[in-house]
Amino acid sequence: LKRMISTSLPWILKTLSLWASIGCARGESVTTRFFLVRSAERIDFAEKDWSSSAHNPYDPYLSRLGSAQAAQLGHHLNPRRITRVYSSPFLRALQTAQGAAESLDQIFSIAPEPGLCEFLYGGGVP
Repeated sequence: LKRMISTSLPWILKTLSLWASIGCARGESVTTRFFLVRSAERIDFAEKDWSSSAHNPYDPYLSRLGSAQAAQLGHHLNPRRITRVYSSPFLRALQTAQGAAESLDQIFSIAPEPGLCEFLYGGGVP
């Protein structure tokens, strides 16, 4: 996990420091905030036997409660100005980000980032 994150985070941090440098060069005060969010409830946590008949048991989607949690996350983040979202490529993470985005009155992109996920032994990265 550490190695996978280390390949992605330097690029993200370089980009952020570049934006901060541009703002500082203009004499502006720049504040960057990071929100780390875990995915909402997965179907395999809600239905324990789900994986036995699942087409892709290593990449569960959100449960009904998980979809509601994602929307609630969007309402919680709404007063903040979100400009970019990086997400694990796992379906549950992308659905969490999308569900939150649909609850916001803002437009931003969701960028799947392979370095932001756990490694699955035998299953690989989606």
